[in-house]
Amino acid sequence: MKSKKKYSKIMKSGNLVIYKPTLEIVNIIDVHYDDPEGLYYTIRMPDSREKQTIGRNLKHNTKKSLKKF
Repeated sequence: MKSKKKYSKIMKSGNLVIYKPTLEIVNIIDVHYDDPEGLYYTIRMPDSREKQTIGRNLKHNTKKSLKKF
């Protein structure tokens, strides 16, 4: 298992972020470090479904990031 210290730019539980495949704003429920291939997240979609995804599918929710879509 990789050390949590290796992940310097991780998003945190409770953050609202953009889920890039659907361009929806989602809530990060949990951050998981237990996969040997890397970090992944559990997110809550706007319709209350939960799903797991990797960080490259998420983008910080800022005005600047919204302009890129």
